[in-house]
Amino acid sequence: MPKKKSSSLKETIVEPHQFSLVLSSGIKVYPISRNFKWYVQIDNNGKIKTYDKQVTQSELNDAIAKTIIHLYNQLIKK
Repeated sequence: MPKKKSSSLKETIVEPHQFSLVLSSGIKVYPISRNFKWYVQIDNNGKIKTYDKQVTQSELNDAIAKTIIHLYNQLIKK
């Protein structure tokens, strides 16, 4: 029986320097589960924000990566 092909979603890659800048700025990005549903949460130096968009478990890594890249782009504009 042939192996199943992985989903066609393209994986978003966070470069080490992007992750490093976001983390060294005191910003943490992580998943949370509420009632068996997944969301992305950001802790920006103690100010916590939870995104309203629900993501599936298979989309979670991509959603976190995109959030880190977005935060990185905001930080380098400052």
